[in-house]
Amino acid sequence: MTRQYAAMKLLEHGPLRFPEFTAITGWPASAAAAVLQHLRSQGLVSSERVSARREAGTAVYRLAEYRSLTQGR
Repeated sequence: MTRQYAAMKLLEHGPLRFPEFTAITGWPASAAAAVLQHLRSQGLVSSERVSARREAGTAVYRLAEYRSLTQGR
């Protein structure tokens, strides 16, 4: 199983903050960031920054919406 596949399967369960993602996977932060960046560049994962003061600067990652796949249904 590739890390990209594992990340996609994990995010199928819902959005995760970056610290949660690294804790669950056990991957080094640099590896987790590289995988998530690759998936973002492919349009498979989206991210947004959390604006709450306690979590400021923390990104939340989720599966991108597949609008093109669901159009016409």
